[in-house]
Amino acid sequence: MQFLEQLIGTQSGLVIAFIATAALVVVAGIKLSMYGDALGDRTGLGNGLVGLIFLAGVTSLPELVVSLTSVLNATTLADGADLATGNMLGSNVFNLLILAFMALFFTSKFKPQDMKNPHNDSAIYGLIMLGIFSASY
Repeated sequence: MQFLEQLIGTQSGLVIAFIATAALVVVAGIKLSMYGDALGDRTGLGNGLVGLIFLAGVTSLPELVVSLTSVLNATTLADGADLATGNMLGSNVFNLLILAFMALFFTSKFKPQDMKNPHNDSAIYGLIMLGIFSASY
């Protein structure tokens, strides 16, 4: 146990701990999507509703916890606020990047033009807010 504490205290140990934690989050995310799909089928709520309410809420918990602990454990409020803001923006932009890759690599299944309501307004407002934040930062 003492060896593990000394390893995590080093820079390479922190990188290893970060990678291990990220791998755990990936495995949990895969299981979570499988259980969410089963929950939608068994309860009759539908996969869209389960994804909207349950999966979105559960997958937002890591960002919430990271943002809260970064503010509470920071040496100064500015340090914590910077980490929390970076966490929020990084998560949102990364989600957009995932959608862009889905559109590029799964063209036969991902066709936004065939959707009844392609959410153009939401996308435009999101980009405007991201642009305002980027310009003010």
